[in-house]
Amino acid sequence: MSLNADGSVIALGRGQEVRLVYTADGSSPHTFALDDASQAATVTLSPTLHYVAVGPNTRTGFSTIVFSLQDGGRVAELPSDGTQWFDFVFSPGEETLYAIAQRMNNDNLLYAASLGAPGLTLNDAFTEGTVLLGFSQGCPVVYQSSRGPFRCGGPPRREGPWRSP
Repeated sequence: MSLNADGSVIALGRGQEVRLVYTADGSSPHTFALDDASQAATVTLSPTLHYVAVGPNTRTGFSTIVFSLQDGGRVAELPSDGTQWFDFVFSPGEETLYAIAQRMNNDNLLYAASLGAPGLTLNDAFTEGTVLLGFSQGCPVVYQSSRGPFRCGGPPRREGPWRSP
């Protein structure tokens, strides 16, 4: 389940579909069909309601999909090749979906999926214990249990309450 920033829309994954529900009146004019019920486990709305990302929360044979809320089309798919996808975060301009891919060897990889043209780009690799938090100054912010929070491409933050042990 995902709630947009102003609380006006909820995206719910249930069965083999994702449904948008307007909180003001409970109406549900948009439904997106999935290939399998496992894909409805993780649902993330983009901040300005242009996209919804949906996917399994375990390794399955089914992809994570990004739908356009304007026309219902699939704009990106993250492959299910033994990868568990999690922590979906849309870039500030909503041109890219960032996600952590956990491989079978437990490596965590930060990928960027283009939403304008098909493409999946590896941005960084981490050990276990990695969470994608959001964005700061246009860069993804990651928390890693061994380093604390940091912007990808930048040095780890060492001052303040997030000091790494």
